[in-house]
Amino acid sequence: MQQSITITQIAIRRACELLSTSKDATEKLNACGLLKAWAFEDANMERLRDSNAIATLIEALHAESWTGPTSQTAADAIWSLSCDPANHPIMLRAGAVPLLAQLLFAASTALVSTAASTLVNLVDLESGLPGALAQDVLDAGGIAGLVELLRESVHYEAPLETSEPTQAVVAVVAALAADPAVGDEIRVHGGVPRLVALLRGGARNEVSRHAAAAIARMAYNNAATQSAVREAGGIQPLIALAEDALDGWALSRDDEQAAQHATGALWVLAADPICKQEMLASRHGLKALATIAGGRAGPKAEGNAAGALLAIMHKDEGSNDPVTVLTAVGGFEPAKFIFEEASIESSADVQRAE
Repeated sequence: MQQSITITQIAIRRACELLSTSKDATEKLNACGLLKAWAFEDANMERLRDSNAIATLIEALHAESWTGPTSQTAADAIWSLSCDPANHPIMLRAGAVPLLAQLLFAASTALVSTAASTLVNLVDLESGLPGALAQDVLDAGGIAGLVELLRESVHYEAPLETSEPTQAVVAVVAALAADPAVGDEIRVHGGVPRLVALLRGGARNEVSRHAAAAIARMAYNNAATQSAVREAGGIQPLIALAEDALDGWALSRDDEQAAQHATGALWVLAADPICKQEMLASRHGLKALATIAGGRAGPKAEGNAAGALLAIMHKDEGSNDPVTVLTAVGGFEPAKFIFEEASIESSADVQRAE
């Protein structure tokens, strides 16, 4: 058994050497193909790490023109490697995040899709990215690239049908929106109307749940984004999403998450006086919030709905901020629910195919 492992490590190092140094395109592609095949086997992960294959693949993708087959092969291998959290520190140190952000502008749809799916795996869905890496994404123009990939969302018709790349992109946007600078960049590049449009899919649509989560995170303590959501007509779709989550005898996990995201966004948006008045004027919206606050959609949605109702009903015009309101009454803290890990599910959590 030990002999087999040693031979495999030798083979990995040889493939890495060819990928890094060969001047022959076919030889490079073949070497990259071997590394990809090995990367799709879970049993090889440790040996690939020990043989420096991860950094080699990232360096090769940096060096490629992004138009040839070697680029896609390397990207596929990197995506498979990103499915193992033990590989993430190596990938981050090797510069995977800014590279993937740049790949969002690639001409190949398949390459863009792979880059977005890899980012989903690398981004912490609770806290986004560390500040320095988030800045790398910003500097690489990655946020503009992500928003551009949502450009067709405003034309979607119900029932909402979205591609796998769109699902991955919205998941990344929702995760990265935990960083205020990223949230501002999403808004500046026109992301708010596109996210609002994606709310139309309903509670059982993963993209709609991610869009609601992104809006909640972006609007948290951000008056400019709150105004942008209001101007994009976002209040009624959020109410509709909360109502749709209640449309059934027994609520699923998807329903609970939809209720959590929609009510979290409404809570945060109640800090805007005009948004607050629109919510107050919606009897069906208030009814949905009251039902969710009763605990039907789980504890996280319950906390958000209660917070939204308290913020909406608060009469002190000198304190419209939900955090101030609920601190005064000994209530909830929005960030506790909006930024919970369980509040965003990974659309890239799929089985790797051979």
